[in-house]
Amino acid sequence: MIKWIGSALGYNPEFFHTRTISDRFIEICLQSSGQPAVCSAAAWLNERFRGQYMVWTFSLPVPAESFDHQVQECSNVTSDALVLEEILSVCHAIERWLESDPASVAVIMVTSQQQALGRLVCCAYLLFAGVESTAKAAARHIVACQEGALPPPPKSPNDTEDGAHRDDGPWALRLPHAHAAYLEYIEELARSRKLPHAGPVVLHKVVLHGVPDVAWEHAPAPPPL
Repeated sequence: MIKWIGSALGYNPEFFHTRTISDRFIEICLQSSGQPAVCSAAAWLNERFRGQYMVWTFSLPVPAESFDHQVQECSNVTSDALVLEEILSVCHAIERWLESDPASVAVIMVTSQQQALGRLVCCAYLLFAGVESTAKAAARHIVACQEGALPPPPKSPNDTEDGAHRDDGPWALRLPHAHAAYLEYIEELARSRKLPHAGPVVLHKVVLHGVPDVAWEHAPAPPPL
């Protein structure tokens, strides 16, 4: 029934907006979490990338069959209770998917009320993958991609009376201050090459060099290793 509705509706640009971050990384912003918007986005993806895409959805659960069961539910990731580990976990998953096949396409799907979260995840992945080296450069990248593609985000508590935003200028994404702080931290992790691994790291061998010879008389005990 859901597939029939999706095919009957086709895709209507009034139901969703897209932002092409790269030729293999796309963000879809649904105008609502209702079935017409979801089915319209699914029809758009299936027409262009059937068999190639994976969707990471941060909205309410969507009918996976509409997306050929290529859906990763991320409803636990919310703007109200951000956890760095969960953001990096999404980045790791996107990286594995894109590396699995040169034709693979990663899709971030949010609702219009989750635009800030979508921008955060997109910027985080650009830093994680080394596409951009700084948080501000990642933000500029997203701004360049979104011109004319997405409606202005709703007003946030950081907006001033004249409509400007305290993070205006190079950020220009109306990012909440907490999101900007997360991105700057991920930038530092990427710069210092300290990004956490996707899973546990197993040590197979440890080699020690330069252990002093303490066999002489009255020598102090060696430090604990």
